[in-house]
Amino acid sequence: MISFEQLPQEPEKTDQDLETVPEDTSENADELQEIAEEVNTSEKGLVNKIRQFINSKVEESKLPTKEGLGFESTMGIYGGKLVKDDDGRLVYDTRGFWSKIDQWGDRILRSFDEHHAKNPGAMFMRRPIEFLKLLPFIVDSKRYRGSPEQTAENISRLGLDEYYGIHPWGIEIKKPEVFSNSIGLQDIFRQDQINHPAVNNIDRFDALGRAADYMKNLHKTSGGIAEGNAYNFMFTETDGAVVDKPILMIPTEIYNPEKNISEIEQRATDLLDFLASTSIEEYRRSKDWENVKRVLQTALERYDDVNVAKMVASYVRRGRLTLPGDTEGLEFENSPTFRASRHVFAAHNTQRLSVKNPEVSAQIRNEIIDSCDLFATSVADKLDGMTE
Repeated sequence: MISFEQLPQEPEKTDQDLETVPEDTSENADELQEIAEEVNTSEKGLVNKIRQFINSKVEESKLPTKEGLGFESTMGIYGGKLVKDDDGRLVYDTRGFWSKIDQWGDRILRSFDEHHAKNPGAMFMRRPIEFLKLLPFIVDSKRYRGSPEQTAENISRLGLDEYYGIHPWGIEIKKPEVFSNSIGLQDIFRQDQINHPAVNNIDRFDALGRAADYMKNLHKTSGGIAEGNAYNFMFTETDGAVVDKPILMIPTEIYNPEKNISEIEQRATDLLDFLASTSIEEYRRSKDWENVKRVLQTALERYDDVNVAKMVASYVRRGRLTLPGDTEGLEFENSPTFRASRHVFAAHNTQRLSVKNPEVSAQIRNEIIDSCDLFATSVADKLDGMTE
């Protein structure tokens, strides 16, 4: 039996209620006081302390594999926490204070990742109005964590109605056993940390390819998924070293309906997430750049879309994703102010991609570009060979 926090039943929220921070001011005051106390503990490493503290709060649950498979998953659940309602249903509850903070922060930080200038100082002097439109608190993000209603629309669009559905508190997980018995792609890459028989013998490169196949199929049949990281993919079946039947973690991220985001842009955004997160996971594990190349090659070949690969390379050359210390090797403004701003707004990707070393960030960027270019060249060569 899965053990989750039991929460008292509350009246059903209206749409308006779901879009605002809860009104329990005493509870919120306690949370804010805790932040203040943490900030005052030491001036050294203040930014890191704040980031670590907030991350510990917004990662409110993990995939509950401990009950089903016997190991603790590394895959965090953000924007809500897993609880059981009075009827025993497993729910992704999005009503809490930290859930609202995470939803708000996710949208703000993503906006910088998608709207930045190579030389903001020069742009401000030449086109000040256009510059202002890029500021994170003015421009809106192209993708963000949606409301439960928007998540429910995602669920239907992506063919996941069997697993998830709307609930007055957020999203119901209709098959709790799937959450407790599935193996996540991120956990497969972190076999060395987990060290458990349930994951130790799984072929991570095969699992990677199957996840890329699944993403490709979703893109063809349903459109963009808005979050392509390794922790979004779970395998519901395992046979020895092979995993199969992938599904998405609760698809909370949406592409902004107010923006005209093309199909290929959505696909490239998702694939970039996938390439970055899995290559970073592989380097953390093996410290072997040849293995990183193998990860990228496997993902690109299984996804098998040269136009999307070219757009991914273009994104990376233009500075996406925002990573710590990643101005090295980019023809970007290198002022202390600009470097500091990218460092702050890289906090979002630092957390979701688990990368902190600037040298690794720069090399990952180069490897993705090189792999996409090599894939595009190999496809072109094959086509030339077929026409000769």
